[in-house]
Order: sequence, then structure tokens, then C-alpha cells
Amino acid sequence: MVHRSALAAFALLAACKGPPDPQETARAEERMNLLTNPNLYLPTSDREYEGEDGGEVDHRLTSMIVRNTSHFAVGDLAGDVVWYGEQDQRLGSTPFSLVGSIPAGEARRFSTADATMQSGKLHGVAGAVQVVFAQVKLVEAQKRL
Repeated sequence: MVHRSALAAFALLAACKGPPDPQETARAEERMNLLTNPNLYLPTSDREYEGEDGGEVDHRLTSMIVRNTSHFAVGDLAGDVVWYGEQDQRLGSTPFSLVGSIPAGEARRFSTADATMQSGKLHGVAGAVQVVFAQVKLVEAQKRL
């Protein structure tokens, strides 16, 4: 059982802090959004594929640039490549993972050729592709001793 004077002291300390800092609140919200919906902050471009010639072949994402538009460095990125057919029907998805980190506000190319990307293959006739991030970890700054 918590003593009443301890509860009163806790309430007094909480009241002394004053209203929350708007910048701290915004950073906390961005952090939560980045972890729960990383696609809002990680647009991709310059994607390259195996099997681009078309036809019923194995398709695989082999390279892409990921831009980190958040205020936090990120790493251990992973998700799915969603493949669509000629009439925009969903054909399936393949997992991908990225090795390394992206500083806040910067971009980085990941590739299977340099082993910074692992990506699965899909057999079929693919058209459009969507990259969906499902995992992201924040890279905390190292504190100096």
C-alpha cells in the first residue's frame, strides 16, 4: 500500500514540472510515428530489379535508395516488397532486410551486390512494386565517457 504522503509528494513534483515542452512533445510524436508507420518517413527511389525484362521469370529487388526524412537515425530496416500484376492485382510479397543505418535527414543506397540488402524472389509476371517497411530501429547516439 502506498502511503498518502508519498502520493501527495508525487503529485506535487508532477505539478512543478509545468506544461509539457511543445518541441519535446513533437519529437515524441515523431518517434512514435516512425516506429509504428515507418513508411511515412522512409521514401524509396532508384529501385533496381532482377527480372525486369518481363515474362514469367524470377523477380527480385536488388537495389534502392532510402531517404530518412525523420529527425532520428534509423537502422535494422526490414519489410516486404509487394508485387502487382498487369491489372494491378496483388501477386504476392517477398521479404527484404537492410544492413546498416541512415542518419537523420540523409539517404543511402542499399544493394544485394554489396550485401547491404537481402531480398527474396517472386516467380511470375510482375508489373508495379511497392516497398513496405515493417521494422525500423532507432539508432541512439553513443554517449562518450
